Amino acid sequence: MISLTFLSKPCSSSYAGVKTDSIFYTAPPNLIPFTLFRVYNMRRKQAVEEEELIMLAVFLLASSVFFASTYGFYGSNTGSHYALVRAVVENQSFKVNSFVRYTGLIDYAVYEDNAYSDRAPGLAFAAAPFYLTGKLASSVLPLAAYYRGWDPGNPAGFTTLLLPVIAGGLSVALLYRICRELGGSVYASLITAFTLAFATIFWKHSTMFFSHVLSAFLLLLGLCLALTLKSLKKQRSHACAMFFALGYMVVVEYANILLTAIVVSYLFASRKMTVKDVTSMKKEILHPILCLIVPLLIIPFYNSINFGDPMTTAYKYSPHHGWVGDLGEALSTPLSEGVPGLLFTGEQVNGGLFLVSPILLLSIWGLKYMYRSRKPESMLVAALFLAHLLFYGKYKTWGGGGISDTRYLITVTPIIVLPLYAWVDGFLLKRKHEFEKAFYTLPLLVLFGMSVVNVMGDIATEEGHGTREFIFPAVKAGEISMLFDNVFGNIGRLPAYLGIVAILYSLASLALKRTVGIAYVMGEDQNFVAIVLGLAVAGFIAAIAFSGTSSVPAELKGWSYSLDGFHWSKVEPPYGFEGGGRLFVKGVLDVPGPSSNSVIGVMAEDCVSKVYVNDRLVSEVSNCTACMHCDGVRMDLGPLVQPGLNPIWFEVTGSGEAVKFTAQKLE
Repeated sequence: MISLTFLSKPCSSSYAGVKTDSIFYTAPPNLIPFTLFRVYNMRRKQAVEEEELIMLAVFLLASSVFFASTYGFYGSNTGSHYALVRAVVENQSFKVNSFVRYTGLIDYAVYEDNAYSDRAPGLAFAAAPFYLTGKLASSVLPLAAYYRGWDPGNPAGFTTLLLPVIAGGLSVALLYRICRELGGSVYASLITAFTLAFATIFWKHSTMFFSHVLSAFLLLLGLCLALTLKSLKKQRSHACAMFFALGYMVVVEYANILLTAIVVSYLFASRKMTVKDVTSMKKEILHPILCLIVPLLIIPFYNSINFGDPMTTAYKYSPHHGWVGDLGEALSTPLSEGVPGLLFTGEQVNGGLFLVSPILLLSIWGLKYMYRSRKPESMLVAALFLAHLLFYGKYKTWGGGGISDTRYLITVTPIIVLPLYAWVDGFLLKRKHEFEKAFYTLPLLVLFGMSVVNVMGDIATEEGHGTREFIFPAVKAGEISMLFDNVFGNIGRLPAYLGIVAILYSLASLALKRTVGIAYVMGEDQNFVAIVLGLAVAGFIAAIAFSGTSSVPAELKGWSYSLDGFHWSKVEPPYGFEGGGRLFVKGVLDVPGPSSNSVIGVMAEDCVSKVYVNDRLVSEVSNCTACMHCDGVRMDLGPLVQPGLNPIWFEVTGSGEAVKFTAQKLE
């Protein structure tokens, strides 16, 4: 008699009519195939849950770092997107007349005496639900807000900036999933995912309201679904999601039409979709095709409503970017200038792709090993990256405009990172001796470390993070602790973000009717309702408790001043002295609790050259100019203070006529 014995949970039960009273179960011959199939399904389910758990952990880690580095809305480009968000939600209109100031009077268009954003509308449309949620929630609950950049103090702006954070985190998780789908090991896939997250400026742009990270997420989603697609007819929902992602990414950035065309070409080349499928006009095929076409129709609809012509974009009426509508002028840069500049360095950028992230050189090496095992997919990766690189290598402002980085390559940065998994699996882990593995692991770690430091430096010196006036916290060159504080200035609100994620996870679990990822940890006997409800309640408490605002505000007190830094007079501001020179001011910010509002307003003539909080230099202005801070600035000290008494010290530099200073607590 043939039997099968395996280990199971201790129980006394019956299965298919066979009673079991032990941890060992012997299956009769007639049930062996059924039992093997059941064991296979259990193991397959367990493997899926393990992968989901890893992806969830990757998302949480990456997006938490992105959130901790987020500061607010800065610059004309991000402001233009945000102006359209507010116009859509607040005024139910595409006209940004009420919010044109956010564009910096640079990234806007004027048509028939009305102002419009001159950006593609996809990011703003995707962000509108985030803004609306913040607007509604803040009307009844105390929510966090950013006090730097455009629209300070608006909680709806805080929730709007969750979009790039979440899209960035999901992109990192999707890259891990794609690596695994292509046959990468867990080890190699994690290295690849974290390289994207922390060793490229994808980190930087996941904290900012540019359109590039959302584009990258949609491309990765479409690519992941394309790789896992087996049959267009049998996987209709799967195909619909794929085509919608590929279609909407064009609404986010018009140039993405090239990437969409390349992925669709891959579907034809891999026989996952045929011309016969498309021309059959069957319902199973028609629905996915419509999911591609409908998002694309948003563009002519938006243009017709605003400018009366479906083919006329806002760029035609932009005072500063009218050239974008003329392909001849838009693509006027010689490739010999733009391509090397984007990849290495050039006058328009602070550092090219491989200069900032030298670890990507291993990705290029990895294409060789990826080609050996996944030839069609390696060709797809090369085509996506090269098409995007060549297009923006010809672009007039290939250096990213005012931000001076390789932001135009952000959409395909995950694509060029992808082959790194093949280098790890195909080269590093194939070394026969441990010494060889250690020898080649060293350059991997060195290049990763160099890339992370470069990216952190780029973040620290970017507007919203750097030493510009009262944008806190600021960097003092040479101090790693200051660099860390500067990059992670929003870390104090991290529990609030995790609370929001817990709420979103609970809602997603209810929609899916299962707890994604944590089912593997909790086991089969988990109480679904209790887990979802518990996460939602805990998330709600964390989101409110650590929002950064409070009914009990922090208090400024204990003021004194000195003209030499040694002899102090206890007098409340304002202060004003003739003759210029230097003025030293110190006080105390009394913070009742971790959620207290710690925003103060400062005015100075001519400028506050140094600021210390808790005995640490957090801002330094080396080149003070006349009346630099006369109009006043907001200082969000939340990331720098703690509950209790926090000493604050200012050094004010005046002109030859006078030196003045005043400060107040802002509610």
